[in-house]
Amino acid sequence: MTKETIKLFSEMHAEPSWLADLRQKAFDKIESLELPVIERVKFHRWNLGDGTITESEPSANVPDFTALDNHLKVGSSWNSNSF
Repeated sequence: MTKETIKLFSEMHAEPSWLADLRQKAFDKIESLELPVIERVKFHRWNLGDGTITESEPSANVPDFTALDNHLKVGSSWNSNSF
């Protein structure tokens, strides 16, 4: 990655000048920044249950998207009683 490729990217996406300038300033700082330290996560302490997946009862708050068939758009007139 070079300053030229960053400038080209900004031009191709018609970015405002403030954003292009911000990208250039960030690129200038790359060499001086330290790499992050990735710490181990003690996930064995998390309560994840026994790992089994079970079916739950359907919720009235979630529409039945299988009823849409091939009509993938839900119009603005959609309501929970339309199914």
